[in-house]
Amino acid sequence: MFMLNVYKYSNENLKKAISLAINNQITHKELVDWCFHYLNDVYFKDDEDNPLDDRATKIVLDIDTQWEIYISNTFALSELQTLEFETVKMPIEWLKKWFDLINY
Repeated sequence: MFMLNVYKYSNENLKKAISLAINNQITHKELVDWCFHYLNDVYFKDDEDNPLDDRATKIVLDIDTQWEIYISNTFALSELQTLEFETVKMPIEWLKKWFDLINY
């Protein structure tokens, strides 16, 4: 069970999760997991009661997508087989950009 599961899906909690990742209070994997769970629990089910606005939803989609691309472009297949994903960090500039976008 990851730490962010206590945070309900909201723009404010996405902002908080990104901030926690920037400040190394959670792993980048935990941030990605929160986004992944939101996508599976709400977004891909076309839930009409979507708790995130369009901007936040785009940020969540970007975080999830960029993580996958970053992992596949950064590590060889042999590394991925034993990689501890909790140790992987995306470029901090990406996190800061997402944080700025959620505050816009």
